[in-house]
Amino acid sequence: MHKRRVPTAGTSFHPRSKHQRRGYQLVVIGMGFLLTAVLFVMIVVMRLDRSHQLSQLDDAHHPPKRQGKLNTASVLDIDDNWTPTISDIQDAWNIVPNFPETPADFENQDVSAQLSTIQYRLAARDTGRTRNIPVTHFSLHQPAPHAGFHAYPAAKAALLNTPYFQSIAGLKDARYAPALVPQLAHIPRKSWTPQTESLARDSFRALLTAWSLFASERDVAWWLTAAALHPWVHDAPLQPHAARMVHVSVRQLLQLVSYNRTRVQERFLFDVNPGYMHRGASKENAVDVRLVDTQTGFMLDVLALTYVGQGEDGEEDVACKTPEVFAYEDLIPLHETWLDGIRVWRPHAALRMVAQELGEDALLPPEQTQRRQLHVFAQPHTSKRLRM
Repeated sequence: MHKRRVPTAGTSFHPRSKHQRRGYQLVVIGMGFLLTAVLFVMIVVMRLDRSHQLSQLDDAHHPPKRQGKLNTASVLDIDDNWTPTISDIQDAWNIVPNFPETPADFENQDVSAQLSTIQYRLAARDTGRTRNIPVTHFSLHQPAPHAGFHAYPAAKAALLNTPYFQSIAGLKDARYAPALVPQLAHIPRKSWTPQTESLARDSFRALLTAWSLFASERDVAWWLTAAALHPWVHDAPLQPHAARMVHVSVRQLLQLVSYNRTRVQERFLFDVNPGYMHRGASKENAVDVRLVDTQTGFMLDVLALTYVGQGEDGEEDVACKTPEVFAYEDLIPLHETWLDGIRVWRPHAALRMVAQELGEDALLPPEQTQRRQLHVFAQPHTSKRLRM
């Protein structure tokens, strides 16, 4: 039989203190193990995320895989050891007919009946100069545009794909329009006064003129979108109804990056989207380059096209990020022409392009259709494949 210990003077005795101390030690050890496990899991997650990002970058080193209408996992692959060749863009004179369309391409009987008249009238506006752009200029695999080009920061921005540009009513850059021209910032297009309309038209014309001269001086290959081509079809002045006016190839886009945040004629800001290397579908981040009139806030948007493979009909397809898909052979060769006194470039099948995006009656004179001109220009950017 054990005798109970009695504490002597000057000492304290707790019968279960040894067990409590042991318990405290076990708790501390357990918390240490728990913290170690949490740190380990965090490190593993960070490494997995890093591996996922690198695998996305590695996808650019393989031929693009066609996923429906548009490859949605596309990042430009920049080869530092490949010398860029812009000189393989071939300029010529009258190497192909001005227009490939035939009456059978249109369902509207009025368009089919008047097609030859329309083509004859518009052919007089062409200069006869053409440009042939190789399909390789639309590939995901491209050379470094210049020495010292760093692709990794751009690739990181491409992975984030954060929307960059903001606009008001699709016509004005949100950074400039409210402060510079308050009366244009929030007034609906249909409520513009004649003075406002004139100011907007002058700004749009100045933007396209500045772009045309900028591109000509730097040998940039570009062409007008369907929205910008509509006034050309009717020999009408340029209208301030669509800012997305210009297409380029991704090869040409890389050449334009070096001009980011520079001024054109001191008035126009040349701004490149940091996520330009991301080539997957992204309606909120579809614009690659923006030229902003810093006096009015109006803008001209540039959308680059990327090769996305062969369509069901066997034709080579290219696409922007809206996403709209175009047949390469309907774009090329480009034809030089005139729009409102400005020297511009148009795609080979320009009439079919306008008809596919805006409707066939957009090719007819306004007096022959019930469509109001404002509604034609205000058509939203569609995602259908343009068989131009």
